[in-house]
Amino acid sequence: MQFDNIQFAKGWFKSATETSFHSNDPVMQDVMRFFCAYVAFNSLYSAYRETEKTPERTAVRKFVKCALQRIRIATGRNYSLRAAYETIPDFNREIRSGVKEYRLEDHEWHDETLFDHDSSEIVAFQRIYTIRCNLFHGMKAPHDDDRDRRLVVEGFYVLSHFLSVYLSLPESSIREW
Repeated sequence: MQFDNIQFAKGWFKSATETSFHSNDPVMQDVMRFFCAYVAFNSLYSAYRETEKTPERTAVRKFVKCALQRIRIATGRNYSLRAAYETIPDFNREIRSGVKEYRLEDHEWHDETLFDHDSSEIVAFQRIYTIRCNLFHGMKAPHDDDRDRRLVVEGFYVLSHFLSVYLSLPESSIREW
């Protein structure tokens, strides 16, 4: 049986938006929503890693660029995340100013790697990838830092906005590529 990344993504996105995660801790609820939405997003962009050595950031960039084309072709309109993230002060500030990324290989903070020609949507997802990396590797503390918690909540908001549009496209328009 072949892995169906679209159905997998839909299942995880449904969990992100409909599950209570059996926790009374609102911070844990936020983190779990972000994680579930990110798993959905990851299952979609992972198809864009040509080899194991392909950096995930490259796969994210390729997927988002392709997904934006698919949305435009399927709907006849350009998709913009600006409406989703411009209303979010901290995330919008992060989009403009950059996010520090902790790299395990040298145990130092670095400016996130971006390209001048990237659209604001690609930059937004590069930022979300950095938030995910910092959470996974223990460099974000949503329980202890209000800014970190807001970035997780806002990252989830942007992810869910995008995933709700992308996963509602007819599967034929997603699978054709």
